[in-house]
Amino acid sequence: MDTIEQPKSLTEQTHDILLNAICSGEFAPGERLHQEEIAARLSVSRGVVAQKGEGFTSRIQCSSRKV
Repeated sequence: MDTIEQPKSLTEQTHDILLNAICSGEFAPGERLHQEEIAARLSVSRGVVAQKGEGFTSRIQCSSRKV
């Protein structure tokens, strides 16, 4: 039997979207990301972006998967 999954929080969704954008090359390497712009694009508060932005201060590894 399957279990019911909880919907992702805005913070988790923001993290996923940012990670995908970074890994897909939407942002250039070393490009400075501005909380206000990201919050406006995603229609979330700056606080949500700030919470997840802290996790992106370290090096990000993007993996590619072959299907």
